[in-house]
Amino acid sequence: MVDKATPDGAVTALIRPEAIKVMSEGEGVPATVVTSSFLGAISRLTLDLGEAGTVVAQLSASEALEHPPGS
Repeated sequence: MVDKATPDGAVTALIRPEAIKVMSEGEGVPATVVTSSFLGAISRLTLDLGEAGTVVAQLSASEALEHPPGS
């Protein structure tokens, strides 16, 4: 929990790659897949969020096939 006395402002958030859900369409933050790295049963996708920066998502290898680079 954040103390209510904490001032507003920019923060750095740490998000586990396996906690990021990647969808083709719908709610969320628009992103473009930059790279996809096959690691056996899992794949890691680097996602470009535009001005918000980049994040790495970890998906099952079969799910990652639905999101090739450029999508």
